[in-house]
Amino acid sequence: FFRKPAQTAPSPAKTTEVTPPAIGGLTIKQAFRTKQLWLLLLIFFASGYFTFSLMVHLVPYAENMGVSAMNASTLLAIMNGVSLAGILALAGAFGDRLGSQNVFKICFGLVVIGMAVLLTAGELRVLYLAVIPFGIAIGGLGASESPLVARMFGVASHGVIFGIAGLGFTSGTAIGPFVTGYLFDITGSYLISFIICAVVAVLGLFLLTLLRPVEKQPG
Repeated sequence: FFRKPAQTAPSPAKTTEVTPPAIGGLTIKQAFRTKQLWLLLLIFFASGYFTFSLMVHLVPYAENMGVSAMNASTLLAIMNGVSLAGILALAGAFGDRLGSQNVFKICFGLVVIGMAVLLTAGELRVLYLAVIPFGIAIGGLGASESPLVARMFGVASHGVIFGIAGLGFTSGTAIGPFVTGYLFDITGSYLISFIICAVVAVLGLFLLTLLRPVEKQPG
């Protein structure tokens, strides 16, 4: 009747200890030794350069063409609105099928097309057409940056590597609008500024063709 607790207590059910799967990827030290990180910095720089050059100077560009301030502001609103479509389409179902690197290529190509339309636009309705590829590209790029970093380096140190790669983007956002505005001030036209944006997008597209995932961790 009087038994020890160990004798009366039911034997615990056997449990299987679940070990979480190992998370693959490079450390930040290893990432710094790869060319992929430096290519990403340049690619993200290009993205930041033309994205914020457009966002800051699209309205003044339209006004300089004689478009009213209200219609010029509408262009920016449309571009930002269309960016949602870029997020849902290119970073959603299409992004899963195509891969983040191909999404980047598509977006950089759309920027080049948009720049060509923008530079040849002579009236408001053509400007409306130009901002559509810009909006899709901006949305797709913003949503695909993190997956692209993960594809290149794995997820072991994803946050740190993504933060460092993001320095390229923020550098582009600082330099692009400044250079674009400065060139307008000295030339009185956005022609050279936006041609440079298109060239930056083409160079970024070329760098994307050189980008390959890191298959082996450097020693």
